[in-house]
Amino acid sequence: MNYINTVLLSVICFLVICIFLLDISFNISWEASITDWLSVIIYACTFGTAIWAAITAKNALNENKRMANDNRRLVDAQTEPFVDIKLEIMPESVNWVRLKIQNLGLSSAFNIKFTIKDIDLQNNISKIIINKFFEISFMRHGLNYLSKSDFRYTGFINLLERNRQRGFTLNDFLGTEFTVKITFEDINKKQYQSEFLLAMNELIGIYRIGKSFEEQLIGQMKNIDHTLMMIVDEHKIFNNQYEKTQSGWTESDLKFKLSKIKAIRKRDEYLGRTSREKLYEKPEKKQSINQIRRQMK
Repeated sequence: MNYINTVLLSVICFLVICIFLLDISFNISWEASITDWLSVIIYACTFGTAIWAAITAKNALNENKRMANDNRRLVDAQTEPFVDIKLEIMPESVNWVRLKIQNLGLSSAFNIKFTIKDIDLQNNISKIIINKFFEISFMRHGLNYLSKSDFRYTGFINLLERNRQRGFTLNDFLGTEFTVKITFEDINKKQYQSEFLLAMNELIGIYRIGKSFEEQLIGQMKNIDHTLMMIVDEHKIFNNQYEKTQSGWTESDLKFKLSKIKAIRKRDEYLGRTSREKLYEKPEKKQSINQIRRQMK
């Protein structure tokens, strides 16, 4: 582009000089001095340079406008929402598969809708698999709002489940692929649309190093059981300490016991029963833990 501009400017300068020379040849005498001819040539070159500068300035202005538009588009692309969907294996096991929907853009997404493209062309087995993912409510009715970096999970498929229970085989699952069309808006109601091809066979070869979910579950149950035993032991110690401080008679307990004895005595006198002094057992003081341990040795 710059090479073409240079050639055009050179041609324009040459034509301007020719026009000036022709004008001079018709209007002035050929007997003019060499200084006059040099002045005319300088004026012609100055005029051509001015034209070249004007064209260069115009090109520079157009280039600046183009760069400004590119920067604006780049900023818009960096600040607009982008809703992504992908296959994901669950942390518990590589045999549990679900879809993850996440807003990877730098602004919030609104009015998010999910549709399966060409769902009628899928066979019955593939429709069962797709419905497993779409059985959760927001996949069928959409999301009103998804903030930056926020995500949602769909329903999951357990590949360890029996074929009869889930309605398809492992080969049926790995042979399924479908396209999800996602439409959403930004805060200014500008609409966006994306399509994602999800192929289940991409999960072939995925593995995870570490303990299985069953082993982790057993370990967690052992930790819970150990914690419960510690809580029970602490509760026993607390009860023993409490009984040590609360095993004696309080004044209110003595008054209640004495009033009960007097009531029984009045009842016996009213009924004509022989009254005799009744012996009441003294409460035995409970032994401490150390005393019990000494007796058990």
